[in-house]
Amino acid sequence: MVDQIETGMAISMHLSGKEINLVPVCLCLCLAGCTSPRAPANETVQAPIVWPAPPAQPRVAFLRDIATPRDFGIRPSVWQVLVSVFAGSDITSKGFVRPVAVAFDANGDLCIADPGQPAVSFFDRAGGKFRRWTRAGKIDFVEPVGISKVGDSIFVADSGLGAVLALDPKGKLKWTASKQLVRPTGLAVLGDSIVVSDTGSHRITVLNMAGGRLFQFGRHGTGPGEFNFPTHVAVDAGDSNSVARIYVTDAMNHRIQAFDPTGRFVGTMGSIGDSSGHLSKPKGIAVDSRGHVYVVDALFDNIQIFDRSGRFLMHWGSAGTGAGEFWLPAGIAIRNNGEIIVADSYNRRLQSFRHLAPKHKTN
Repeated sequence: MVDQIETGMAISMHLSGKEINLVPVCLCLCLAGCTSPRAPANETVQAPIVWPAPPAQPRVAFLRDIATPRDFGIRPSVWQVLVSVFAGSDITSKGFVRPVAVAFDANGDLCIADPGQPAVSFFDRAGGKFRRWTRAGKIDFVEPVGISKVGDSIFVADSGLGAVLALDPKGKLKWTASKQLVRPTGLAVLGDSIVVSDTGSHRITVLNMAGGRLFQFGRHGTGPGEFNFPTHVAVDAGDSNSVARIYVTDAMNHRIQAFDPTGRFVGTMGSIGDSSGHLSKPKGIAVDSRGHVYVVDALFDNIQIFDRSGRFLMHWGSAGTGAGEFWLPAGIAIRNNGEIIVADSYNRRLQSFRHLAPKHKTN
């Protein structure tokens, strides 16, 4: 089943063999949209919500909640308004149920995996379109929990199916990969390969862009390069002074492990504990353009930031339902422009933040 929301205009429609003229409806909708309420004269401007709190220099700012396609700025077309009148539902108001994974592509378009529906969604910002799929080809999604997009391919890890699926931006199935995968969860694209965390086998599987298996690394254990239910994965591109890295959330070992592109162990960050820099139930992980590593902790209901060497830098977030508060958050994605999206799973929403560049003093 495919739900697609697009802007558009219809002039007439047929119901039970009769044509209904939509011109009066369009006119009424246009007139209704031409007026806007005047803001009260005494309305106060809310101060931005930032972390750390003043007087410290702010580094992260809250932008908005995203609970439905309308929060992306998507509005129903006239056709969709009429369909909702007769069908009794409005597709643009269908919210998330349990979003757990988010990913940006190179254009800043956003992909979301929501096993609560279960469905995969794609928001095309430039085109102003939001698409949601509950199946790929003839395969129904069961537990889509990992997602990434590169070029014209959306890669989905479905732990219920025990497979990774590749879709095009219209939701058409391109291929599936399930050989030697038990319960794939997180995934990320590094160059021309797809790095998959297989929670069920306690290892990492690397696929090519056609779904073929290249190699695997890791085993069940607590030592360097060993995993105890790995869940999420992120990559950085490296730079002229360092090679790219693969970061894996080693969930039940309460740490993040880093590897080079061949699977060679590099180091760890975080450990079990109840203070800053320690991890309780680490989940989503992402790397920003400066190489800083952001880790979502579901039990602490916060996001912790480490540098590439594993040094703790800061955290933000707490338990709750307000701005910057979370209830079992899961996934995180970061754009090169500093935009951050967190999947606030049990609050049934995404939260949008922005990294604030440090201000330098001038003479």
